[in-house]
Amino acid sequence: SPQWEPSALAGELWESSPVQWLEVPGRSNKLAFKALKQAALPHSEAVVIVTGFNESLLKFVDLAADFHGAGFAVYLFDHSGQGLSEREACVPENRLQNAFVSSFQDCFVSDLIHIVDAHIAPQHPKVHVFAHSMGCLVTAHALSQRPELFGRVVMSAPAFSIVWGDKPPGLPAIGTKLLSFFGTGLGAQYRLAPAPGGELSWWNPHAPITGVLLTHNQERLRWYEDLRSQHPEIAMRGPSMGWLWEVTAAQDRLWTGDAVDRIQAPVLVLTAELDTIVHAEGQARFCRSTPRSTRVLVPGAYHELVFETPKIRNPVVAAALAWVKAPVQGPDPDPEHGEIQVVQRARQEQRLSGDAIVVQPQACGSKAVEPDTSLLASGAAFLGFGVPEDTGGAIVGLALIGAGAATATAIGLALLITRRQRL
Repeated sequence: SPQWEPSALAGELWESSPVQWLEVPGRSNKLAFKALKQAALPHSEAVVIVTGFNESLLKFVDLAADFHGAGFAVYLFDHSGQGLSEREACVPENRLQNAFVSSFQDCFVSDLIHIVDAHIAPQHPKVHVFAHSMGCLVTAHALSQRPELFGRVVMSAPAFSIVWGDKPPGLPAIGTKLLSFFGTGLGAQYRLAPAPGGELSWWNPHAPITGVLLTHNQERLRWYEDLRSQHPEIAMRGPSMGWLWEVTAAQDRLWTGDAVDRIQAPVLVLTAELDTIVHAEGQARFCRSTPRSTRVLVPGAYHELVFETPKIRNPVVAAALAWVKAPVQGPDPDPEHGEIQVVQRARQEQRLSGDAIVVQPQACGSKAVEPDTSLLASGAAFLGFGVPEDTGGAIVGLALIGAGAATATAIGLALLITRRQRL
């Protein structure tokens, strides 16, 4: 098919500003950073684009132009250990293409807060954010710790609950957590998980992207393949066991105590109907737990919402622009553009009909249930299993923890005995 490429105007804007290299406190690896300011309005409001796992700022040329064209200064950066950013000094030379982070908080979250505080906020009266996938998890933790950090927030396909592996059911949550825990504990934190989905089937930057449902837009996908071929360092082989441990722990921490309750910013959550990378249930839970969130369903969309066909992408971008352009203290704008449907509003103000379209275990309008906080039930939750309201949490938790202990022992012994030098 003919190859898509950014418009000449978007390309000219992009080339007007070089990639910079930022130093961050406490680490030696530098982060790739790009600033697209408004020449005529140096003190305009700003939008920071927070990318997802295995992404680079190079991918968001046209989205940056969309926000810039609406009058915002736009900032992008690559997370530590991926994209153009340098890898952490501790990562072995032969593992540099494995996604690794030593600390989700000290790297991803602290980096975002530092970049906004040091390089963006001093120049702008208000900073908004557009985050995608894992970038939404990073943004949520940053907002929990610094509720005033951003004005308005758009979250595209948030990774609050991830489908591990190449395609559902992938690697179950219990396997992910046990593998990453024991793998990290045994010094294999830089290696890929020895399980289906550990190495991405489409990771090779010099080969077509196949076997994963990212977008319906094949023209954009061809452009992205060429981009990866030109910059092979941005293609990650897969998530390391250390990365898996840090990210799954960060997902769990989001629901601990009042972490998510502290998020006060108006948040627009975009749920992709046909997403095979993340679960909508985590997005629904986030909206139930935050005071000013609106969740919309994007019919027919895969995970990469701003990389989709024009029929899908255009309404998504229109909704995002309308959201960040509205005054923070004013009413939230109507995000229903094109076929986009509101399925959930702040806390319990949901429109139930929309959720019937998303085939997920948890409908956003279902009755809230007080959680079983017993030790064993908490163990079941840690291992990735929800306990139904009419099931004995302690019994289920005991069974799961027993099974998990047996599995963990087998995994630990296997890793110790085989000592396979696996990427």
